[in-house]
Amino acid sequence: MLRSTFCGGKVTWATPAAVTYGTALSAAQLNASSSVAGSFVYTPAAGTVLTAGSQTLSVTFTPTDTTDYTAATSSVTLAVNKAAPTVGINLSSSSITMTQALTVTVAVSGASGASTPTGSVKLAGGSYSAQQTLAAGSTTFNLAAGTLPVGSYTLTATYTPDSASAGNYASASQTAPLTVTPPSGAQTPTVTVTATAATITNQQSDTVTVSVAGSSGQPTPTGTLTLASGSYNAQQTLASGSASFTIAAGTLGSGANTLTASYSGDGNYGAASGTASVTVAQAVIALAAPAPIIPGASGTSTGTISAGSTYSGTLNLTCSLTGSPSGAVSLPTCSLSPMTVTVTSGRNATTVFTVNTTAASTTALNGPAGTNLWRFGGGGAILAAFLVFGIPSRRRRWITMAALLMAVIAVGAIGCGGKGSSSSSGSSIPATTAGKYTFTITGTDSVNAKITTSTNVTVTVQ
Repeated sequence: MLRSTFCGGKVTWATPAAVTYGTALSAAQLNASSSVAGSFVYTPAAGTVLTAGSQTLSVTFTPTDTTDYTAATSSVTLAVNKAAPTVGINLSSSSITMTQALTVTVAVSGASGASTPTGSVKLAGGSYSAQQTLAAGSTTFNLAAGTLPVGSYTLTATYTPDSASAGNYASASQTAPLTVTPPSGAQTPTVTVTATAATITNQQSDTVTVSVAGSSGQPTPTGTLTLASGSYNAQQTLASGSASFTIAAGTLGSGANTLTASYSGDGNYGAASGTASVTVAQAVIALAAPAPIIPGASGTSTGTISAGSTYSGTLNLTCSLTGSPSGAVSLPTCSLSPMTVTVTSGRNATTVFTVNTTAASTTALNGPAGTNLWRFGGGGAILAAFLVFGIPSRRRRWITMAALLMAVIAVGAIGCGGKGSSSSSGSSIPATTAGKYTFTITGTDSVNAKITTSTNVTVTVQ
């Protein structure tokens, strides 16, 4: 409070409260008073808009009784704060399709009687960002069709004053909602999410590949993909219709995690999504398929058992055939060595997986050649002799000739047969049917059966 005393009179003037740029001085602010009669003249006068900063207000008092009193001048300091201008956003439409352009006009204004803000405006939303200079307090942004993919957005216009306006105006911003939809008749693509490993420990990372495909012969989808699960969230731009995400070890929570891939859409395709599941377990078995096997051969591969940070113990391992071609015979068998492994926290152990197949074979019993000869050769000669000597002598001559002829035929039959005929009996064993076989390898904790892990491996028999 200022007091100016002159010849027994005094002027009292309370310091006005701070104001914001653009606010005109009012009579309430110019409220000096005096203990004697007289008039007041203020500088600046009421209705004046002051620039921001520390401003000095003065008053000159002229007493009515100039005989006993003289004129006096007093002053106070008024704080004028910077103003936040009004930023307005005007969209040509708050909802467009991917095939429509968008016009956004941004106007920046101050209070009535204040100067027009100068500077620049930045417009941003989604992947779009552009900055332009104000002209007479406004600027227009033209977004071509397809600038923003399908989705819901918040467009933000941010004003930044230049040197001419920085003294009076502060930065300010405003937002406006925008929805981008697929064009009429847009296709819905297929989103496929594939994790390199369906089961991992909290010590292992995982790579997830997402592909987005339209119908055969249609354009390759473009746009963005977002992969999310729990607190994990990552975004990538499609490259040739796909994107690859690497999820760091320890990112996903224990147990089953659903990964959701959300596709933004483009000018040809609407938004779509796909999912995959990745389980974070205490222990994990990883096993590559052995090379293709021919029937009768064996195939092997080495399996790795990995423990997470929360597990140490002994696992009992088993393997079993859980899938085979329809109608398959002579099914392959499997074994593991060792069948019990001990792993400690964050470490690995190994086991060898072996698959055995069956080759085709036949078992047969062949009679001796001498027996065949008796039946077909020796037997014929004896019969001929019996016929000769069992017939009266007067008829033997021509009968002898016939018997000899029979014997020759019998012996000839043996000669033509090489080794004579044989009798045989037996059975055949078919080869393992060609195709793909699925084996399941399971590890169960030796103390707590609830702690278990398993994996499948596909073996090809050619």
